[in-house]
Amino acid sequence: MAFYPVGSALAGGLLGTGTTILRANVLSMAAGTVGAWWTGRLSVFWRAQIVGWGLFFVLDLMNRLLTYHDAAMAIVVSLVVAPCLVALSTGLAGIYSSQPIGNRLTPRSLAVIVMLSAAAAAIAVSIGFATRRSSAGTSRNGPCSSRSRSRGSTTC
Repeated sequence: MAFYPVGSALAGGLLGTGTTILRANVLSMAAGTVGAWWTGRLSVFWRAQIVGWGLFFVLDLMNRLLTYHDAAMAIVVSLVVAPCLVALSTGLAGIYSSQPIGNRLTPRSLAVIVMLSAAAAAIAVSIGFATRRSSAGTSRNGPCSSRSRSRGSTTC
């Protein structure tokens, strides 16, 4: 990558009438901005959420690659399901810390937590199932493909 002075013919002629100054330290400036945002603006809770869900995404993707034997389907399903799980867990965290539950573990609040968690799990499984079914036409070697059935698999 070549850097041209502001007044050069290439900078003014080919890049248009406006002048652009390129600096060699753009990446370090961006890293500093991201670092300041990460430590200054994000709470510990959200930093833990980002790191935790990022690690979960990687493990989930590996699990789906091993299960489906199809990288495209594994990536699509993981990219759809992971944000849904983040949204569900964030919503549940808001409900669990709300005033009606009162941050206390009573039999009533425990029943609410179990019911909401089961509903969230059903939603997440339904989204994953629907995504997998809708992208099944692109799968060549998924767990229910003709190739796996020819090997005697009865799980489909």
